[in-house]
Amino acid sequence: MVVCGYTASANYPVRGAALQSTRRGAEAGFITVIDSASGVMQYSSYFGGSYNDLFVRVLQTTDGGYALLGKTTSMDMPVTTGVFQPSRGEKDSSYFVWNYSIVKLSPMLELLWCSYLGGSWGDEATDLCEYNSRLFVTGYALSKDFPLRHPLMSYQDKEDMTLTVVDAEGRNILFSSYWGGDNFDIPDAIAVRGTSVYLSGATASSNYPLTSDALKSVRAGNNDAVFTIFSFEELGLPTTYSEPLAPTAIALIGNAPNPFVSSTEIVYETRSASAVVISFFDAGGRLIEQRALPRLEPGRHSYTFHASSLPPGIYYCRIAAGAGSVTRKMV
Repeated sequence: MVVCGYTASANYPVRGAALQSTRRGAEAGFITVIDSASGVMQYSSYFGGSYNDLFVRVLQTTDGGYALLGKTTSMDMPVTTGVFQPSRGEKDSSYFVWNYSIVKLSPMLELLWCSYLGGSWGDEATDLCEYNSRLFVTGYALSKDFPLRHPLMSYQDKEDMTLTVVDAEGRNILFSSYWGGDNFDIPDAIAVRGTSVYLSGATASSNYPLTSDALKSVRAGNNDAVFTIFSFEELGLPTTYSEPLAPTAIALIGNAPNPFVSSTEIVYETRSASAVVISFFDAGGRLIEQRALPRLEPGRHSYTFHASSLPPGIYYCRIAAGAGSVTRKMV
């Protein structure tokens, strides 16, 4: 079980190889991993800069890692190099301005990338989902200079919904747009099914964009629920993701048995002659075992992981060869 949130406590419990062991600002985001069977906290860490940092969503991604969505007023959030927005939209530190924060962690809870997303006036994130390794992010913006790419509309008024798609490496915004009408428009959930993006929320706008077949065409109260479906085509996204993967020096075929009790055999394949390092981690990111294997010829190989002395739970195997590495979750 993985939970996230924010804390003003200086003694929030920290476990494992934490990204940050102390709170830096008035409020810090946190991510905590708890074994659902035993209730034991396996990993826990602060995350943020020297002002206010809050996480609102966490999800496990298809690569076994985690994506976190939050909001920050910090000017010094621990961003990584090469991300799509390396600094807060408002550069004057005397202004208390929110931006989205997006964080990607590896299966071992290592920081892969971290980026701001937002403009100069104030923007708050609400939800995210993943599809084909892309992150689909929503929230609402007061900023008139929110980062846009192939937008469906410009800024309207008050607070507008935003819909943003970023790539797996956090380097590029693939799509980003405002959405809404002449008053407050607040999204609360986003999902992707097939080649459609589903966005739900609430609006106080009298001119929220509606289709001709809308179930209701007139706002009934001060705030009405809204549900909008976007196609990949209108967002300028490909309907299939078939770009070839870059070749790597190694492939992890799998392990058997999985789940296992006392031992499991990991099968992997080297695609060129190379030395191999195989590492095992628990769910909290702690290194349990590591072996540097001699130079292996191309072909299929195996390694037996013995776990009779370890408690039941989730473990990760990482095999590295040359410049490439692969990770697999084991139970």
